[in-house]
Amino acid sequence: MKKSAFIGFSLFFLGTFPSPSFGQDPLAIGSSNPEIPFGDYLSDVLNNNYELASRKYGVNISEAQIDVARKFPNPNFVVGNQSADISNKHLPQQWYAGFQGTVELGGKRSARINLATSLADQSRALFADFLLQLRADATITYANSLSILLTIQRKEESLRSLQQLVDSTAIKLKFGDASETDVTQAAIEANLMKNDLLTSQSDLKAALLAMNQLMCRKDRGSLFYPKGNLNIQVKKYDMEELIRHALEKRPDVIAARYNKVAAGNNQKLTIADRVPNFNFEVANNFYTRSTNATGPSPSYYALTYFFGVTMPISNMYTGDLEAARHRISQSEVDLEAAKLKAEVDVKRAYLQYQLASEQLKIYNSSILTDAEKVYKGRLYSFQRGNASLFDVLNAQRMLNSVYFTYYQDLKNYAIKVVELQRAAGIWEIEL
Repeated sequence: MKKSAFIGFSLFFLGTFPSPSFGQDPLAIGSSNPEIPFGDYLSDVLNNNYELASRKYGVNISEAQIDVARKFPNPNFVVGNQSADISNKHLPQQWYAGFQGTVELGGKRSARINLATSLADQSRALFADFLLQLRADATITYANSLSILLTIQRKEESLRSLQQLVDSTAIKLKFGDASETDVTQAAIEANLMKNDLLTSQSDLKAALLAMNQLMCRKDRGSLFYPKGNLNIQVKKYDMEELIRHALEKRPDVIAARYNKVAAGNNQKLTIADRVPNFNFEVANNFYTRSTNATGPSPSYYALTYFFGVTMPISNMYTGDLEAARHRISQSEVDLEAAKLKAEVDVKRAYLQYQLASEQLKIYNSSILTDAEKVYKGRLYSFQRGNASLFDVLNAQRMLNSVYFTYYQDLKNYAIKVVELQRAAGIWEIEL
């Protein structure tokens, strides 16, 4: 009677922690939440991401500035009365109509166009860099979600095994083949696994929300499960080739080159702006007939024109030239810094990629199969009284540890591949 009461208490203790109800939990595996393959997910990110769209508008604005740079000073149409007789002495009045304008000298317009063009090129390169970063971040987020999903599946399977172990240990207790401590230990182990599973479910929800944030989907109430695996095919990379590609093709390095070009064009525009402009005015004048007794005159037309040049007195101050020269020097330093960063990024990412590859090779052997065999062997021996519960639980923990480490290394390898390609400025990822 005492044993029956203890068994009932142990089974009640097993149920004190909320058991994951996968049919009701909207985040549960196999629930109504839709799955999304990696290709569709990445397409949604690139098509719907708000920040990416904002950066695209920035490119459009910089391209529109090229047309703004093509503008030139508009001429003025002038009309008026330059000499009105208000003394009532019948003197002639002068009416005129003409044009006033400014002609830019020194190549100001072409310099503005060249500067705007180089800035637009830089903006496009920065957009490409943001696109590369977004694609990499989105892929890492997807890989993280997939890793958590695999971990949850493993914990579910482990929890079912532990629950069966609790039941079988309780039965063995009835026949005197197990102790009350064994039942309690098995129940505690199962509840600890439940707690781990609930933690992983919470982690999964956070990861899926991060995916939704990147996709910027309108149906924010729906969470999408990643679909696929983390078995990225191991590929050999040549570090020197990756460095060469990064120095030539990485978007941030290209943007730094365009920044240097823009600095040179800015200096040319600064020099051009110091060249005086040419001003002119051409007008047709009409003089009315004068009936003044002292100086009568007939009506007539006369052409007047004026030419002038802006006096460049302010050119004695050369701060604009100094600033332009310093900007060129700064852009040269920035370019060298971008090249150095690209090279270091590739070397660091390559070393981390090599380490992740070596770690993953361990699982190409029979370690997973061996861990399964050990667990099943211990369980078989326990069921026949040839092994203790402690041996079974140790084998279960070892099996879980092997799988969890494997999933972590799979995710780590996928991330290191992404980081290596991010550093080199290439993209060829499939999950």
